[in-house]
Amino acid sequence: MSDSERTLLLAVDTSTRFAGVGLDDGEGSVIGRSWRSEQNHGRELLPAIMDLLAEFGGSPSDLAGLAVAKGPGGFSALRVGIGTVIGLAAPRRLPVAAVSTHEVEAAPFFERTGDGAALYSLLPAGRGEVSWARFECGRQTEAGLADPLELAASVPATSLFCGEAAMTLSGEVDRDRLMVGLPPTRDPATLLALGREYFRLCGSGGAQPVNPEYVREPSITLPRPPQ
Repeated sequence: MSDSERTLLLAVDTSTRFAGVGLDDGEGSVIGRSWRSEQNHGRELLPAIMDLLAEFGGSPSDLAGLAVAKGPGGFSALRVGIGTVIGLAAPRRLPVAAVSTHEVEAAPFFERTGDGAALYSLLPAGRGEVSWARFECGRQTEAGLADPLELAASVPATSLFCGEAAMTLSGEVDRDRLMVGLPPTRDPATLLALGREYFRLCGSGGAQPVNPEYVREPSITLPRPPQ
């Protein structure tokens, strides 16, 4: 395949302390990396992207589109990922698919809910709470913040749980209701597939606004007036 024919799709996820990047060439070759980043998203993300491109023998000029996890997530972490994606997309007006981080967590398990059971995606929110989203028949129907134990006690006993924070319920609900193990729980390949589907349904008519979804509103205060 010549450079002019390349359709590389890049996926970026910096929603939480676990980051991930992935590349899909549109012909069945998919590679991805996930790692625990803590406070180093800004230092680690671009080198990880360049490493993946090098594996394909490519460069940023070979990208045909980008997918980014838009949250819910941490303020600083999301801004690193979304800012990097916008920076790569803007010069050539590449299309961008902004995907809910909850959907990235839940999508691999949609087939497990064919009997009508609700699927809850849980992401860490700090302060002893989780960000949750309820999925039914592959569609998000509700979302919010809650204490994980109180949430589990308030939903039907047939409900299933997935996501980075799902293991907070280990020992509290039956193990067969927990769809995942220890993090990282989000596969960049899932974000790539959701991005491809977005472009299939909505087209790829250029760069689009990406609005981050924060777990909590950032704690920004107005400056004090001079004394």
